Amino acid sequence: MVLDPQLQRVIESMHGPAMTGFARVSMSEARDAIAACLALQGEPRPVASVGELAVPSPGGPLPARTYRPAWSDGTAAGSARPVLVYFPGAGFTLGDLELADRPCRALANATGAVVASVACRAGDGQSFPAAVRDASAAARWFAEHADELGGDPTRIGVGGDGAGGTLAALVALRARAHGDPVLALQVLIYPAVDLAGWWPSRAEFADGCPLNSADLDWFTEHYLNGQPGTSAPGVAELSPLRADDLSGLPPTVVVTAGHDPLRDEGQVYAAALNQAGVPVLDCRNDTMAHGFLGMAGAVEHAEAVFAEIGDYAREVFATAVSAAR
Repeated sequence: MVLDPQLQRVIESMHGPAMTGFARVSMSEARDAIAACLALQGEPRPVASVGELAVPSPGGPLPARTYRPAWSDGTAAGSARPVLVYFPGAGFTLGDLELADRPCRALANATGAVVASVACRAGDGQSFPAAVRDASAAARWFAEHADELGGDPTRIGVGGDGAGGTLAALVALRARAHGDPVLALQVLIYPAVDLAGWWPSRAEFADGCPLNSADLDWFTEHYLNGQPGTSAPGVAELSPLRADDLSGLPPTVVVTAGHDPLRDEGQVYAAALNQAGVPVLDCRNDTMAHGFLGMAGAVEHAEAVFAEIGDYAREVFATAVSAAR
């Protein structure tokens, strides 16, 4: 299916690494390119409150930011809300709280949850799997301290976009294995779930924009930081799709984009979860490209997808509350 006209115009307006590929530039140039994309997100949406805090992790405190949704959604002031722990994307190496700020505001209002964005350690100077350990520690911390944030510890979810979606999927697998925390939901937005594989969509969009196959290799190299390659033992800790068993995971949203090198593995992961008995919202967006939810200020379709995620999350969280009672 052809690319959405609004998204096509956005891509045509791009310059620098976002057009030529991140693998051809320095890390500082890549960070500048990501920062330049913030304008595509649109104006920050009003929420009831935003809080800054630090979350303990094995490698030291992690910067985090919480978003309590606007009261206009009909929930009574003071009510305990679900908590969605969110991990920013941008290839494990370039994501930060600012990049996730406006999408997290939109998710807070759409889902009715307190959204907690956490910047995990990754990239140069960090040993794999530092980011996975950080993400797991953050999810546990927010589950243990949910009531301090006006959240409900029985309704904890994890989510993220791109590499953040990968981390969320890995956190869910770890949480299921150890029973801590008990998760009610995972939201995986165009995640990389098979860093060890090669899928037809990676070949189809080898020269794509805003993400191509060389970018994926570059991000993975920086993420692993000299650690054993993707065929090493324990590969399931790198690639959720290669886990031996996907049963028992929480209800899941998988968002994919038709013009994305990560499309195929995301859609196969959604199907594998469903086959394992996991309730799945398989949200396919054939006319979109990777990162489109971060372009809500320029691409109208993003609004509909935020709403679809929100509707599903509210339904799942409501069921979780009923089960807990």
